[in-house]
Amino acid sequence: DIIHCHDWSSAPVAWLYKQQYVHNGLPNGRVVFTIHNLEFGVHHIGKAMAHCDKATTVSYTYSKEVSGHGSIAPHYFKFHGIRNGIDSDIWDPYNDNFIPVHYTSENVVEGKSSAKRALQEKLGLHQTDSPLVGIISR
Repeated sequence: DIIHCHDWSSAPVAWLYKQQYVHNGLPNGRVVFTIHNLEFGVHHIGKAMAHCDKATTVSYTYSKEVSGHGSIAPHYFKFHGIRNGIDSDIWDPYNDNFIPVHYTSENVVEGKSSAKRALQEKLGLHQTDSPLVGIISR
């Protein structure tokens, strides 16, 4: 089991788990702590860094910017910058095996329309020309 905490507002979960719950029937869990903005809740973030098993931040660049901060530097060995955004080598619609029609700028309308129809069918949605939007967010 993995507990993934984000920023200062969920930081207490990291140390509460390690100080309390790990001893009360949940011994195998691991805690990942992700920093989105070090400017808020530095005390909580520092304490979470001390108790988490791994720590990430929203980009490799941001991890370098904050790596010398007093809350992070002692725990740098478990701190990783994660790419923020889409990896265009993996999610290239010309080579993507998860979509029904590979496409480029030359056939983008056909490719996107085909992918939308396939998704609507797979999810049991009504076939329509209305926009279909998906969001992954906090």
